[in-house]
Amino acid sequence: MIKELISTKTNDAINRVVQLCFNGNAIADNVVYNLDVVFNMVQANDIVHHAFAHWFPVYADSFNDIQRIQNMKPVRLPVEGATKQYDNFVECFDDLEVFMLDVLEPAIKDAIRSAEENNDVKTRILLENAYTDIALYTKQVMIWRDKAEEYLVNPRFGRDIAQLVVRSDAIRTELLSNPVTAHRVIVSHHVPVNV
Repeated sequence: MIKELISTKTNDAINRVVQLCFNGNAIADNVVYNLDVVFNMVQANDIVHHAFAHWFPVYADSFNDIQRIQNMKPVRLPVEGATKQYDNFVECFDDLEVFMLDVLEPAIKDAIRSAEENNDVKTRILLENAYTDIALYTKQVMIWRDKAEEYLVNPRFGRDIAQLVVRSDAIRTELLSNPVTAHRVIVSHHVPVNV
């Protein structure tokens, strides 16, 4: 058997992050279903779905890659469903913001702390790099949430959302035209974030 290069505790923390990424995908998918069907915001649905919800599985894969390159087998933990129906579209973005700030980001920080405590040096560095990738997505959700509140009494939010994708021109173009590869552009534009 090949030597495992990550401690069990850190590997378990990474598995939890991956689980949360897929939970985030379920939450984001449910948000876009609400935007489309309940609030009739087709353009908002398309942008949030392709630019945000599709990012979660790609992001999860980046954590699985950290495990695999260090001879650890990822374990796919169960994913929670997301079925909430929202009373207004601001609540959609509230849930995404809470998930990013209060659930996913702390779980990544926990994995980084575990790597530090267990002397998983290479893993800690890789996790810190992965953590910086989330900053742009969290910021995007916060912008959408703030703007959604401003637009609550204005039905133009669904049409104007394309203008609310606040990134550099290269990232914005890639995000709107090809969300599957957008993460590659975003990763090349990140700034390190302290945990």
